Amino acid sequence: MNNPQLSRTGPRPYLAVLCEKCQLPILFALDRSDESTDFQLHGAGRLVLTCTVANCRHRADYTMTAVFRLKAQPPQIDHYGRTNESRKNPKHAG
Repeated sequence: MNNPQLSRTGPRPYLAVLCEKCQLPILFALDRSDESTDFQLHGAGRLVLTCTVANCRHRADYTMTAVFRLKAQPPQIDHYGRTNESRKNPKHAG
């Protein structure tokens, strides 16, 4: 049986917040809602995220921050679990 959710290519809907430091979006979850205009995140936990921009890496609690939808390409992950971004900015020892 072919699952259209798994075989879909192209931009996917994500939930995101804006980084407090660099103001770029931090994608944190696939949006599996019906794309209605009103939605709420459920759960009693905190939403602590780290910005994925290499020269930012700001970490903060976004629990009370406005969440928005954003369509984006899923990251390309190699067999080591690294994304394209992580290979562009290797960390140097020393």
